[in-house]
Amino acid sequence: MSESELSVVRTVKGELTTVGANLQGPCGAFTIVRHVAWRLRHSGAGYLTKRPEQNGCDFAGGRYAVDIIMFSDGRHFDILGDSGESNTPVWNVPSSGLYTDPTLWRPPIDPEGSTPNPVPVPPPSSPTPVDSIMTRLDQLYESVVSLHKVVNELTVQLKQARSEVRVVWDSTLDIYKRQQQTEYHGKILKWPVIVRPVLPE
Repeated sequence: MSESELSVVRTVKGELTTVGANLQGPCGAFTIVRHVAWRLRHSGAGYLTKRPEQNGCDFAGGRYAVDIIMFSDGRHFDILGDSGESNTPVWNVPSSGLYTDPTLWRPPIDPEGSTPNPVPVPPPSSPTPVDSIMTRLDQLYESVVSLHKVVNELTVQLKQARSEVRVVWDSTLDIYKRQQQTEYHGKILKWPVIVRPVLPE
């Protein structure tokens, strides 16, 4: 919670209460939202739009959340507890999360003016922390898939190499056995002799 923003909510409610503004009901709570958003306009504060069937206050051709301050990047905060009744000043992240659809943002209108400002098209939203995490996970998944392909290729090459080594080994062993078995058995001058080949070192 930001103490500076919370202090703005408290100040606005106090000032409106002092001048006897009607702060009861949805549009009474939205009166506080309008003044707070206007004072924080230089930091991108504005209103959160609502659909016709949703709880809200109809104002200047739109329908808006009665207790939310929204920023142009999609951040939004609940600024009133028991809105429309006690209107307790707070500055909390809603249960739905810090970010919402940035296209729902609308700029604040001067609460002391009579002519609403034109509603501009919201600027492109910057990536939210969730978007960044998902992008990184996609990149990691692609890296794992590529690594898996490399491992499979190396496994095939290893099996082929082992087969070739086995063939060479079997051939060498067979030649060695045959050489070991090549002996001459006979007689020289009536003496029995056995002649074995001497293998090179």
